[in-house]
Amino acid sequence: MRGATRIREGRTAPDAIGTLRRIDLGPIWLQEEIVGLQRPSRFDYRIRDARPKFHHEAGTIAFQTVPEGTEVTWTSTFTSGRSILDRLGAPVGAKAFDLVLRAIERRLAAEHKRATTT
Repeated sequence: MRGATRIREGRTAPDAIGTLRRIDLGPIWLQEEIVGLQRPSRFDYRIRDARPKFHHEAGTIAFQTVPEGTEVTWTSTFTSGRSILDRLGAPVGAKAFDLVLRAIERRLAAEHKRATTT
């Protein structure tokens, strides 16, 4: 993951419902809108635009405190079109999602390591 840029602030705060962000993965990118927010336990979003193109129906990231820290459940539902290009885009979209998760995991592991060694 190369970064995230806020394109539009939310209705009531910079990172509230209505916020539009671009997630940069290099040749792959996503533009997501926050559509629901229940701090600190839930974040609902919808991908409004992406490369490669696909239709995103809904996404939720839920957080639950557990003895070891925080358990994160990430659910995302999308469909690809019927053309051969659209069908080829689905595996690319799945790979992009996997890359996002791995980048987040690496970043969190590095932050945890820094926090526990200082």
